[in-house]
Amino acid sequence: MKKTLIHLFVAILFLSCSKNKKDNEINKKNSLKVVWAKGISTLDPACADGFESAEVSSQIYESLVGIDSKTGQKKHILATSHQNYADGLIWDFNIRKGVKFHDGTPMDAESVVFAFQRQIDGLKAIKEGRISSESCGYNYWKAYFTMIKSVKAVSKYKVRFKLNYNYAPFFKLLGFFTVGIVKPYKGQSDVLNKNPVGTGPFKFLSKQEGRVVLQRNENYWDKESIPNYKYLVFQTVADNRQRFLLLAGGNADIAHQLDPQRYRTLNLHPFLSIKKIKSVNVVYIALNTAKPPFSVLQNRLAANHTINRDKIVKLVYQGTAQIANLPIPPYLKIGNKPIYKTGKGGITWYDHNLSKAKALFEEGGMYEDEMVKSLDLYHIRSPRSILPNPGLMANLIKSDFAKVGIKVNIHSLPYSEYKKALAKGRHDMAIHAWIGDMRDPDNFLYGLLHSSTATNYAFFSNRRYNELVSKGRASVINKDRLKYYNDALQIFIKQVPWVPLAHASLVFSYSKRIKNLQVRTSTTSIYNLMKKIK
Repeated sequence: MKKTLIHLFVAILFLSCSKNKKDNEINKKNSLKVVWAKGISTLDPACADGFESAEVSSQIYESLVGIDSKTGQKKHILATSHQNYADGLIWDFNIRKGVKFHDGTPMDAESVVFAFQRQIDGLKAIKEGRISSESCGYNYWKAYFTMIKSVKAVSKYKVRFKLNYNYAPFFKLLGFFTVGIVKPYKGQSDVLNKNPVGTGPFKFLSKQEGRVVLQRNENYWDKESIPNYKYLVFQTVADNRQRFLLLAGGNADIAHQLDPQRYRTLNLHPFLSIKKIKSVNVVYIALNTAKPPFSVLQNRLAANHTINRDKIVKLVYQGTAQIANLPIPPYLKIGNKPIYKTGKGGITWYDHNLSKAKALFEEGGMYEDEMVKSLDLYHIRSPRSILPNPGLMANLIKSDFAKVGIKVNIHSLPYSEYKKALAKGRHDMAIHAWIGDMRDPDNFLYGLLHSSTATNYAFFSNRRYNELVSKGRASVINKDRLKYYNDALQIFIKQVPWVPLAHASLVFSYSKRIKNLQVRTSTTSIYNLMKKIK
């Protein structure tokens, strides 16, 4: 026993000594610590998948443009100005001079070209079978950037984009974290996962299991936006209670994905607070339309009548979400006009009605011997920023289906396994949450429901729908876009590939020592503008 304790002590000593030496300098005064339920998947922005990876990538890398978090207006970041002509098929961006990567290498037009071209080449290599999509499928590029025909450096500080077709929200698109400007490298993209180098306000220091540490970029080009603390720490803490205790005990500054039942306690705490931010998002159940029983329309309608959405939203979100009736929230606009009408005479969804559900399941053949008598429901195991308790949600859904005589098998998986299962179509139903990165309907109606995208987990395929959302993304006339999207939404309502559940607020639980908490429209945090009071 004594030997065992000695060996254990030696092992602990070795592990502590093997940590990055600078990690030993980190303390409460010189750092801002964030705790969340799930770790990052990669430090390569082109391969990043999920909120956590986007959050960390957005601190290391910067995009050409963005949206001001306070005004909601377009702004330039690594670009200083732009022009578009040839009916919107050519865009020129003037690149900011004097910006350097974290290792001191100057950033110029060729750097920008590399950041885009590597994704064009990467997706092409996957399609041709030259590389595997296992580690990086360039899914964001496949879903949103295929209108880019070419990217070339016109001069040392000017980049020209040529498009295959006009794309209305192209400026917003270039603000995606996934096209953050990376330092050019040789070899595979795994280089960035091991040693990420960008131009952002924080630079990479270390990565261990469940922990990423960034350090203040003392040479950041925007001198007024250099943080007033030295280290930014992201720590994975799977247990909800432990995250809360770390925050309450002063050992964390921000805690993500806390159980909404703790919000009341946070509001009463003298040193803690919560901030609710209206986020453009949707939480929904994707019905797998590629196979029985949900390849049958009546069964999809029946599922919508079965689920008590009001009960789910009240119990899961505790007042921090509203019921969703469509894939896009009602407050998302085009040219300051709502995309669809709500309230009296506006769009409503199918009501919770078990009698209707049973009749439709009967009509759809659900109760017949040859049909599926149980359903497989998949959900991610860890809570998400807009999905705080996926397990509770899954069990409420299971209970609703039991009332119409249908068994539901719940599959709770880690994020990576969940995504693989959905890509292979193993699910009958899947609980999914999506945040719109650019506050545009294309982010939802095309990205989540067009038959060509990898994030269409309902495997919904409707030719007329595809045509309408393709026209909606290509038109630059707001009136026309509104018409195309309204027509597409009518098809969505009739074909019901989803059960829409909620539009959730993004809730930040944080220490009152943190001031100026700001979030981008893509709902990634602007940590360098936050001030930590010592």
